[in-house]
Amino acid sequence: MARKAVFEKDYIINKSLDFIKEKGIDSLSVRELSNYIGCSTQPLFRLYSNMDLYKKDLKKKLNEEYNEFSDKIVNNNNYLLTTSYAYAMYAKKENSMFKALFLSDLSDSKLIKTNKFAVKHVVDEYKISEERAKAALRDVGIYTHGLATQLCLKNISLSDKDLFYLINTCIKRNIRI
Repeated sequence: MARKAVFEKDYIINKSLDFIKEKGIDSLSVRELSNYIGCSTQPLFRLYSNMDLYKKDLKKKLNEEYNEFSDKIVNNNNYLLTTSYAYAMYAKKENSMFKALFLSDLSDSKLIKTNKFAVKHVVDEYKISEERAKAALRDVGIYTHGLATQLCLKNISLSDKDLFYLINTCIKRNIRI
């Protein structure tokens, strides 16, 4: 009797990322993923009693991948510009992963939410009020998301230099430097 392969959650989630990179989030289903891995659907259903649990683990891993990418770009001395640039660069360089994390049902619209850490950085860096910092984060976030979405969907093509320039100009206009 042939021995059954035993799959663990980490393996399934890592294979899910490979699948997304290769085929895209829109093609991801239990059946397609199991075919990609080379198993029946049973191991996936054994590990995940419902799709919400699977999506939670997948989203966590996608966030980890994004954070690893953006940590290489983000500079706390130029926080708003570098976080915005990292977001757009992720869309440009890792468009399948960007789409999965920010343009699919896994998205939670976290881009527009401002956190205290980001607000404090913008207040300190530009010497503006908390209210203006929140508005700048919102407006630059919306602008950057638009650029990133267009880059991800390959509707526009921008050099890294041009992308940096556009985001920097948007920040200057919003903060009126």
